[in-house]
Amino acid sequence: MGKFTSAVASALKSYFETGDKPTQAQFGEWIDAILAGIQEHGHVATGGAGTGTGDAAAVVNLKSGTAASKPGSPAVGDVYIETDTSHIYACFSAGNWTQIGVSAHTDLTNKEVAGTIDHANLSIPDSKLRNAPAVLRLLATRPDMMAKFLAATWTGTSGQNFASALAYDGTYLYVSLSLSPAKVIKIDPSTMTTVATWTGTSGQDSPTALAHDGTYLYVSLNLSPAKVIKIDPSTMTTVATWTGASGQNSAQSITHDGTYLYVSLNLSPAKVIKIDPSTMTTVATWTGASGQDSGRILTHDGIYLYLALMVDPAKVIKITASTMVTFGVWDGDATQSFACSVVSDGTYIYAQVWMPNTKVIKINASTMTTISTWSYGSGEEDVPCLTLDGTYIYAALQREPTDAFKIDPATMTTVSKWTGASGQNVARALTFDGTYIFIGLGTQPAKVIRKLMRNRDETGG
Repeated sequence: MGKFTSAVASALKSYFETGDKPTQAQFGEWIDAILAGIQEHGHVATGGAGTGTGDAAAVVNLKSGTAASKPGSPAVGDVYIETDTSHIYACFSAGNWTQIGVSAHTDLTNKEVAGTIDHANLSIPDSKLRNAPAVLRLLATRPDMMAKFLAATWTGTSGQNFASALAYDGTYLYVSLSLSPAKVIKIDPSTMTTVATWTGTSGQDSPTALAHDGTYLYVSLNLSPAKVIKIDPSTMTTVATWTGASGQNSAQSITHDGTYLYVSLNLSPAKVIKIDPSTMTTVATWTGASGQDSGRILTHDGIYLYLALMVDPAKVIKITASTMVTFGVWDGDATQSFACSVVSDGTYIYAQVWMPNTKVIKINASTMTTISTWSYGSGEEDVPCLTLDGTYIYAALQREPTDAFKIDPATMTTVSKWTGASGQNVARALTFDGTYIFIGLGTQPAKVIRKLMRNRDETGG
C-alpha cells in the first residue's frame, strides 16, 4: 500500500468522522496536506510491484486536452490528462489507455462519511499504483508541472487586446475586449481556445461589463449615450440594443437578477437603469442623491442591488430592485476611498476600495455596517476586481505582474497568493466556473488565465 503519513494534521481528521459532510474547502485542505507530505518525501511509496523510486516505465509523452481529443492509438509511456473530465490516462500496452486512479475519483464533497478515515494509514491501492509509479511520481513530486495542468492561458490573436470583462454561462467563458469596435470572444474553458467572436458595428466601442441571463449575453458600452447589446451566444450575433436617453452616458457595469437587467452609469449623480431584456427598453431609473456620484460595479442578492461609488470616502448604495429606491448606504471611513468593486454572498457584501491602499471591506448587508477588513498593504493603490466561489473571496490587482489573492471571508485573512509570470499583467476582470477562477488581463494581446488557487502561494503557471 502507498501511504501518506506526513503533514496530516489532527484537525483534518474531524472533517471525515462518521456522519460528517465535508465541504469543498475541507477537501481542499485534505488534498493540500497529502501533497505537502508527498513533496516532503519526494516520491509516492508503494508496497507492491513498484519501489516508489520511479522504476516503472518512464513517461515518454505527456499531453492534455478534451476527452474527445484523446489519441486513439497511444504508445507505451504516453500519458493524457482530460481537461474536461480531470481523468488521467496512461498507456502500458501499445494502443490501449488505462485510467489511473488518482483522478478516477468520486466527488465526495458534501457527501456523508460512512466511517472515520484513518489518516495515519491513508493509502492508495497497489492495483492503481503498481503499473504507474513513474507517472504518479512525476506529477506528485513536480508541483510546478502539476500547476501547469491546473492552469492554462487563452491569448488573443493580433489586435485582440485589452480584456475588460468576463462572464461564464455554465459551459463557455466570454471575454470582452476594449476595442473600437468592441469584441466579445467565446472561449472553451476546458481547452482555453476561441470558439467564436462577436464584433460590434461602427460606434459600438469601449465594452465595460458582461452579464448572462441563462439564454442571452449582454455587454455594456461606455458611450454617450450608453448602450447595452443583447447577443445570442449560440451564434454570437446581435439580437437587440438598448440605448440610453439623452444624458444617460458611460455604462460601467451590468447585472441580471433573473428578470431584469440593471446597468450603472458613471454620472454625477450616479444612475442605475432597470431594463426589460425581452424588449430592451427602460423600465425605471434610480438616481443618486447629492454626492452619490461615479457609479461603478453593480451586483445584486435577489432582492436588493448594491452599487459601488468611486467617491471619497467610498460609498455602497443599497437599492430595492422592485421600486428602484435607496434602502441604505454604507459609508467608508477616512481610510477607505473610491469603491471600485462589490460582490454579494447573500448575507454579506464585500466592497473593494482603492485608496490609500487596496482593501476589501466585509459589510453586513442588512445594516450596511462594516464587519471587518482585509488589507493588501500600505501604499499599494491598484484598482482591483473581485469574485466569489461560495467559500472564498478572490481579489486581483492591476499590477505588473498581477497578483491574485484567495481570502477567507470568515476571518478576512489571506489564504494564498498567486503572482503572475512575466507578461501576466494588469488584471481587469475575474469570474469563477465552479472549479477554476479566470483572470482577464488588459494586455496586448489580451490574456485570460485559468487558475486553480490552492492553499499555498504560487508564481506563474
